[in-house]
Amino acid sequence: MKGKIRRLNHFLFLAMIIVYISGCTGQQNQSANDNNDTAIVKVHTSKPIDQTVANQAKEKIIKEEEVSAVKAVNTDKELLMAIKVDQFHRFQLKKKSKKNVKTDVEKAYPDYKSLSFN
Repeated sequence: MKGKIRRLNHFLFLAMIIVYISGCTGQQNQSANDNNDTAIVKVHTSKPIDQTVANQAKEKIIKEEEVSAVKAVNTDKELLMAIKVDQFHRFQLKKKSKKNVKTDVEKAYPDYKSLSFN
């Protein structure tokens, strides 16, 4: 009787290992196939774009009380900003501060189309 139980335990253990191994290899093959569909595009310019407008906008925005971090970049026509609002102010002032910052930047740099994200 003990021999049958021991043999059954060994068989179940071996079956679980085989199922585990076959499950892991299936996911690896699937992820390898997904990566083949990814298209990588190299983006570059022949001359660097001056980022003083983005740097000035960052300095102006970071002075706001509710803003904790700012990232900005510009092209010759657009100014793109990412603004991080403090956790305390996040729910109360998110839309208000985004609107205020965007209008301030548009007034300061009317030649640039400003896009902002929170």
